[in-house]
Amino acid sequence: MTEPIVTAPVEPCELPLLTPQPILFQDEISTTSNHSEELNFSNLLMPTVQPSTETLALNQLSTMLQVQMNEKTEHRKWENAAKVPEIPYEIAIKTRKESHQCLMETVYCTIKYKVTLSMPIESLPSGNNHLHATIHLVDSSTQLVVPNGLKGQLVCVAKRMASTMIVNFSIQTLSKYSWNKTGNQYHLKISVHDGNDAVVMAIQSAPTKIYSRKPNKLNYSTRKRKREAEAVVLAKNKRLKTPKENSPELSNFLRHMDNMWLAKKNLSKHEQAFVMELLKTKMVSKEIA
Repeated sequence: MTEPIVTAPVEPCELPLLTPQPILFQDEISTTSNHSEELNFSNLLMPTVQPSTETLALNQLSTMLQVQMNEKTEHRKWENAAKVPEIPYEIAIKTRKESHQCLMETVYCTIKYKVTLSMPIESLPSGNNHLHATIHLVDSSTQLVVPNGLKGQLVCVAKRMASTMIVNFSIQTLSKYSWNKTGNQYHLKISVHDGNDAVVMAIQSAPTKIYSRKPNKLNYSTRKRKREAEAVVLAKNKRLKTPKENSPELSNFLRHMDNMWLAKKNLSKHEQAFVMELLKTKMVSKEIA
């Protein structure tokens, strides 16, 4: 028989108690002496860049130019030209390269101007759904309409787009009314009429000067030098007329020229440069003589 295995009783042992530690987030981390320092999140921010003196000067100049532009636009606003209640409107004068709300100080006869006038329908008198508009050139000294002062689309029927009535003109001034010939300034006057030909609104622009064409950006001396340079190039590009039959003298000269160019190939680069300068000097001296 096998003897039963007797195991010794296990004495209970005491385990150290684990104290639960609180979970700390990054913003709750505190410093301990000689080991860590307080985390400063302000050091992680991007440093503030102070604008330079040039930047401040450019900003100031831009502000001044904007103020001057606003004052100029305010001075050249369109004015009411009829004894009727004013109607809110928006107007734009466009060329191929520019767009303005006010009439420019100078107008050129060679440029076509597109004038667009828009009016909200709720501001118009009731029943005025059929409107037509005209545009005229007015002499600023006499305040009279200049006959045949404009050409193009001078009469237009207003078109309704959503809640707006829009009128489009395409005009061009005539050179006979230019500033150099008359010395007068002119206005643009737009009149809007209803179906009974009664005036609904009339506005007039600030005075402007009419010129035949835009001035050339180059001054006279620059244009003259440019023409002279073009004439020299044109003269150089003309083909030389060679005679049908060479004379004995020309044949002898051409033969010597061929022999000279063949002999030139046997010279060094320095000697070839010297020969070319010598030929230039000889040819120029002969032409001057």
